[in-house]
Amino acid sequence: MTNVLVFGASGFIGRSILAHVQKKNGARSQAAPSGVLRQSDPVLIDAVLHDHQPDAIVQASGLSHHRGQGFQALYESNVMPTVRLAAALERAGRIDLPVYALGSAAELGRTSGLVGEDAPCDPHTDYGRSKWLQTIFARGKRRDGFRISILRLFNVVGVGMNPNQVPRCFVDAVIRGDAVLRSGRLDFQRDYLAADSAGEAIATLVTGGWTGDVLHLCTGRGTTARQLVDEIFRQTGRTLPIEERQDPSPGDYHSVGNPTASAAALGRPLTWSAESCIQELLAHA
Repeated sequence: MTNVLVFGASGFIGRSILAHVQKKNGARSQAAPSGVLRQSDPVLIDAVLHDHQPDAIVQASGLSHHRGQGFQALYESNVMPTVRLAAALERAGRIDLPVYALGSAAELGRTSGLVGEDAPCDPHTDYGRSKWLQTIFARGKRRDGFRISILRLFNVVGVGMNPNQVPRCFVDAVIRGDAVLRSGRLDFQRDYLAADSAGEAIATLVTGGWTGDVLHLCTGRGTTARQLVDEIFRQTGRTLPIEERQDPSPGDYHSVGNPTASAAALGRPLTWSAESCIQELLAHA
C-alpha cells in the first residue's frame, strides 16, 4: 500500500488531494500536523516522518496572500517549509523519497501563447517570486539526488478559495448586491482548473509514481474575467455596473499553460467548465 503524507492538508487544495489519494486503490493518505513545516524546530519534522513512515510526500502548505503580515510571510511560508522538509529527509537518510511540492503559474510572470515547462520565469509579485525560489531550490536538490518534483498549478478555483481572487470576488460582490462591481482589466485570459480536478490529478501522479522536474497542471484553455462575470450574471439573473480599472497593472497579461506534458503524465487532458465552477461557488456563497 502506498502511504502518502500530505502537508497542508487543511488548506484549499490540500483537502482535495487528501480525499482523492484515499480513493485510489492500494493507497492511503495521512494529514501531517498543521503548520509543522513552518516551525524552526527540526525535531518536530523528524518525528512526523518517523511516525508516519511515508512512501511519498505532498508539500501543499503555503500562502497566496500575506494577509497584512508583510511580504516576508510569503517567503517564510512558500520557500522555507520545502527547505526544512528536504533537510529532514537528509537527516533521515531518505533523500530518495518522492516529494511533490506545489508551484504556481505566478512563477512565470508575463507570458504569451501556451506556456510550457521550459519557459523562462520572471515573476512580478512576491508570491510568484517565493514560489519560483522554491522551484530553484527543488531543482538544485534534484541535482544532489533528491526526488523533489514541482507541480505548477495554474489558476485553481472552487469552494474555499481566497475571497480576493477571481472569480470568487465577483460572486461575492453580486451576492452581496454591491452597487458596483469593481475589477481590474477583464479581457486577459487565464487557465482555470477546479480544485477537485487539481486534487484528483495530483493524487493520480503521486500514487502512479510519476516524478520529474516541473509539470504544468493546466487545461490549455483561456477564459477571460469578462466571461466569468457574464456567467455569474446569467446564472443569478442579476447585473451590476462594472467599474473596470484602465490603468496598467502588473497582472495584466495572458497566462495559459501548455497541457501536453500533463496530459501525457495523466493519460488524459485536464478540463474545466466555467458554468460548473460558478454553480459551485454560488451554491456555497
